[in-house]
Amino acid sequence: MLIKGKTYGARLLEIKDGDSFELEINIEGKRELARVRLYGIDAPEHAQPLGNKAAGLLAKLMYGHSQWTLLVKDKDHYRRTVGLVYPSDSSADDSVNRHMALNGMAYWDPRYDRRNEYGIGEAELTARTQRRGVWKDSPRDGDVRPWFHRKEQDGDDFFAEIERQDLQSLMEKNVDLQRQIEDSHLKLQHRSDEANKLQRQLRDAETRLLQERQEGERQRDALERQLDEIRHGLRRERERTDSLRRKNAHLQRQLDRRPLARLSRLLSRLG
Repeated sequence: MLIKGKTYGARLLEIKDGDSFELEINIEGKRELARVRLYGIDAPEHAQPLGNKAAGLLAKLMYGHSQWTLLVKDKDHYRRTVGLVYPSDSSADDSVNRHMALNGMAYWDPRYDRRNEYGIGEAELTARTQRRGVWKDSPRDGDVRPWFHRKEQDGDDFFAEIERQDLQSLMEKNVDLQRQIEDSHLKLQHRSDEANKLQRQLRDAETRLLQERQEGERQRDALERQLDEIRHGLRRERERTDSLRRKNAHLQRQLDRRPLARLSRLLSRLG
C-alpha cells in the first residue's frame, strides 16, 4: 500500500503511453508492482498526433536511468498511483513530469496541479514560446487536449466543448500570469544587478578610502620619525652648548685669577 506524500525507490518495468507506465516499487525491502500516472500532466493519446512520439520520449527519458524515486500524490479513478517521478540521484525539479511538458510532449493540467508546485506550468510556457511538440503549429492553443479527445471519443461532445472553453479561459489567464511573473522576475533581476553594481562601487570606495588611510598613516609615521630625530638632534646640540658654556665659564674664572696672582708676586718682591 503506497502512502500519499511518501517517496519510494523504484525501477521501470514497462511504458504504457506518454504519461503512464509500470514500476517495481521497493517497499521496506519488498518489491511490488505499481501502475503509475504522471502527476500534473496529460500526454496525447496514441490515436492523437504526437501520441506515439510522446510515449517514445517518455521511454527515452526513463530508460536513461536505472533507479527512480516516486513521490505519491494521489490515486486516480483507474486505481493507478498518481505521482511525481524523478531520478534517484536528482531532485523533484528534475522530474519526468516537468521534462515532458518542457519538450511539448504533454500538457500541464491545472485541474489537478492547481498550485503549479513543481514548475510544470513554467515548463509548458517555455515549450509554447519555443514552439515545441504540440505547440509547434499553434503556440496559443496547441493540439486538442487529451482530456477533450477522450470525452469526444466517449460521445460527450457538448460537455467537452463547454469544458474546453472554460479550461481555455483558465489557461489563457495562467499564461498571462506567467508572463507577468516573468516580467516581474526580469525587473527584479535588473534591480538586483543595479544593487550589485552599487555594492561593488561601495566596496571600491571603501577600498580606496582604506588605502588612502593607510598611506596617510604611513606618511604620519614617517613625519613622526623625522620629528623625533630633529628633537633628538636638538637635545644633543643643547647638551653640547651647555658643555661649551661650562668650559668657557671655567676658563674665564682661570683668566680672572691670573692677573691677581702676578700682582701679588710683584708686591711681594717690592716689599
